[in-house]
Amino acid sequence: MLLTILAIIVAAILLTVATAGEFGSQRRWHRAVHATLGATAILVSCGLACVTTAAASEKTELTPAAKEESTADSTVVDERPAASAGSPTTDEDASAANPASETATAARTSKSSAADEPTIYTGPVYPADRPTWVTEPNVTRGDTHTVVVDSGPCYSRQECLAALDAALKKSVDAYVDEYLNVNGAASHVNLSLNQIRTELVDPERHYAGTVEFSFGPMREEYRQLRFTREFREGLDDRWREVVARNRLLKTGLGAGGVLMMLAVVCGYFKVDTATRGYYSGRLQFGAAAAILTLVIAGAVVAGWIPRL
Repeated sequence: MLLTILAIIVAAILLTVATAGEFGSQRRWHRAVHATLGATAILVSCGLACVTTAAASEKTELTPAAKEESTADSTVVDERPAASAGSPTTDEDASAANPASETATAARTSKSSAADEPTIYTGPVYPADRPTWVTEPNVTRGDTHTVVVDSGPCYSRQECLAALDAALKKSVDAYVDEYLNVNGAASHVNLSLNQIRTELVDPERHYAGTVEFSFGPMREEYRQLRFTREFREGLDDRWREVVARNRLLKTGLGAGGVLMMLAVVCGYFKVDTATRGYYSGRLQFGAAAAILTLVIAGAVVAGWIPRL
């Protein structure tokens, strides 16, 4: 293809030179150049057309050969020997012919199915020596009331004991509030943790054990609180003392406020009489400010006294 194009270009150049020598004038020479360029373009177009036609003919000649090769390949594939009557032709026959392969496949299938199945959490596993009283409901009738308190699952015994102390205090406070029917009554009765351990915890109902969870073993502590009739009677006595003290504080606050206001008023009249009324306006303003201060201070102090 390149040789053909080069030959066409060389022929055009020679034709241009010959034409330029034949025509002497410049104007004729220009015409000759234009004619040569036109002829060159025509020749190039013809050359390209020839090259395209040759490439198409080569492709046409190669196509039957490719078809023959594909036909030969299919013939080779079809000419494979047919399976004999005794040879396995299906997957089931192949498995029957090779029991070891079938066993390995079944094992892989069972492992994959077991891995795909989600892990089912069955809950905590408690030890066999766990007593039954730890799951008994709370008893709030009769002479003796019982409440079971637990620490919850913990990693160490120290954590269990700390959590158990907090749970004991919380349970006793809740029982006192419910028994006295006053919200926050336990803060006024003020039972200490030592009193709870020595007076309310049943010495025979202690339990410490280990519970198995899916993530590992955890410790737990249980105690049972016993609220006897004697304890409730003592609680009533202490509460009556708290109420009496509260009322006494309120009465004393009110009486003190009244006495102080009377003192301010009496002082105003005494000073006003002594000064013969020259400072009445200032004394009235001072007395009013003192009374207002007493009222505000009394309200603040009364807010500190609990309402029982």
